[in-house]
Amino acid sequence: MTRSVILLAGLAMVASAGAEQTGVPTYTNEDLERLARFRGQTGALSSPQPAAPVEAPPRLLRREEEFWRRQARQLEERLSGLRRRADDLRARIRAAREASPRRSSRVHRDPDSSVAALERRLEATEREIRERCDDLEERARRAGALPGWLR
Repeated sequence: MTRSVILLAGLAMVASAGAEQTGVPTYTNEDLERLARFRGQTGALSSPQPAAPVEAPPRLLRREEEFWRRQARQLEERLSGLRRRADDLRARIRAAREASPRRSSRVHRDPDSSVAALERRLEATEREIRERCDDLEERARRAGALPGWLR
């Protein structure tokens, strides 16, 4: 027990010596009670004003909107060929399925059949369409464009 008391006393002396060396003031409850009547002057009772929103000039926004709408139109024009290809592939898959006789569920389909190849091409085409759309949306989001500008 005496060891504990000596250790605590030593820690208290080190702590008080550290406070004196760094010049950090120590405040007591008496200090706080004495200054309590000036609390309103310190701003403790005030509420902060909300920050004013920063708005771009309307002309600048209009120019940005025109840019992103133009980008969306150009993408739609480029994607129209891919969409026609996807529609053609869907029609060919449908026709191939209707032409082939129904197989029993026990027989596995050949992964290299023409229908499977057409389905892989369709998936690749649809993936390319999605990636191009996602790329434009991501670039617009990073630039701060509104989602409605891409429609």
